[in-house]
Formats: sequence, C-alpha cells, structure tokens
Amino acid sequence: MTRPTSRRRADRVPARLTSVLAASIFLLASASLSACGPKAVVTNAAAATATNAAAEPATPPPDIAADTAAAAQTPKDRPNFRVCLSNSLDATDSPPLTVRAGAIFESWGRKKGDERNPSLDANMLAPGSIRYVVVLDQPVTLSRATPCSETVAQTALSAPYQWTLPLVRNSLDQQFQVIGVDGHMAFPLTDRLGDLVKRGLIFGYPTADIGNPRTLKDED
Repeated sequence: MTRPTSRRRADRVPARLTSVLAASIFLLASASLSACGPKAVVTNAAAATATNAAAEPATPPPDIAADTAAAAQTPKDRPNFRVCLSNSLDATDSPPLTVRAGAIFESWGRKKGDERNPSLDANMLAPGSIRYVVVLDQPVTLSRATPCSETVAQTALSAPYQWTLPLVRNSLDQQFQVIGVDGHMAFPLTDRLGDLVKRGLIFGYPTADIGNPRTLKDED
C-alpha cells in the first residue's frame, strides 16, 4: 500500500509509522465487522474514529510550484493551527498536557464530525491519496478545562518519508491526527505525550494557510 506523501522507501519504514498503518488497517476490519454484530472494543484512536463511509469529494491535486511560492509568503509566528485533545480523555482528571513544538500531524481528509472525535476518512489509505503533514512551531498546553487551543504550525518536509507538500490551504478544510514528534520518530517518547501520540488522541485543524516549510532531519 503506497502513501506518497508520508511513507518512507520500503527498506526504511520506521517502526512507528508501521504501527500507525497497522492500526489503520485494523480499523477497516473493525468497521466492517461492526455491521455484522456488536462493536468490538477498540483502543487505538485511529481505529476508533476512522470511517470507510462514502468517499469525500476528492482533494484537488496540489500545484507544487504555486504552493511553494505561496508557502514562502504565509505569515510567521501567527496562530494557524487548532489542536484538540480527544474527548475520550475527559473521563480522567489528568493534569494539563503540553504538546511540545515538533509534534507532527498528518491529514485525514476533510473535516468531519466533532473536532475532539473526528471521523477520519479511511479513503486516505488508498494509493495516490493526498496527505499533508505539519509540525508545531510553538508548544500548546491543553487541559480538561481547555481541551482545544490555537498555536503556530509549519508544513513538514522530509525526503526519507516522502513528505513533499509545502502548503496546506485553509480552504481545503483538512483534519489532522498526531503521528509523532520530531527527533523521536525512530525512538518514540515514553512519557504521557508519547502515550497520547501512540494512541492518536490529539487532533488538529488549520485555521489559516500553513506554509513556511520546515525540512525535518533524518533520524537514521
């Protein structure tokens, strides 16, 4: 299965992204089985929230040259990305969480459902799907009282992961899910943030065009 904007070459796929893809495939099986009987308990957020319902309108193919020029003109240090904790965390009275700068989010199609429990578009797993990747430039602190807050993000570029899209236009109305932290893709964090990243329980939404692309280092 090929994911042009997010997968590494076949011989260099890190364990973190392999596990994300496996969980996403598991979600499709779970969604299919749920039509035949009681729903199984699912612990991974991607598996719990993605859907293989009718396809959303196709995202137009990006014009890389035009987007590169536009990305260079987007304002710096201006909030452009709304980050939310999953509402499944409301059952516990946990302390505030700081989502650090460097947290990486990948798109899952057009926004659909509640921003704290979105319906992730499983069609994004299809070959040729357009996936955008952004990285937080500034940290954001979230809590039960303030589960969503706006911060600054940049588009993320990486040759090994084949992340090549320099601009996310706000008009595309995309939804994102956390997939990792810069500098900790090969060896994921083991703290509370690392756990929520592993479980995919942090979501994000552009509130303005996101550009100023950052090229991420290769951790190998």
